[in-house]
Amino acid sequence: MGRLGIFNREIEVADTRTRVGGIGGVITKPEWRLRGVAGELLIRAAEFMRSDLRMEFALLLCRREVAPLYAKLGWKRVDGPTFFMQPSGMTAYPRDTMVLRFGKREWPAGTINLRGLPW
Repeated sequence: MGRLGIFNREIEVADTRTRVGGIGGVITKPEWRLRGVAGELLIRAAEFMRSDLRMEFALLLCRREVAPLYAKLGWKRVDGPTFFMQPSGMTAYPRDTMVLRFGKREWPAGTINLRGLPW
């Protein structure tokens, strides 16, 4: 029906290291779209990251047109910029970066460095 990946990564936000659960590869088979599959996957992934992995935050990169799906589930768009490695060097992500907070700590403002390839 659908799938997503969870990536455990220590990133830098405003020069401070922060451990996040990165969400990537969210996809639903065409015949199952518009049935809540992606939403259910995201809800279960968030619960797993919060309770089992004890993450403070989850982070994802997305196209602006799909950001409303994530926003309905509590994800917040954050200002970056967001950078990651590519074969050509450090690259700025041109689309939306969104964060889901699990604890009391606020997401720090500033430049986001994924410290590696994007997930």
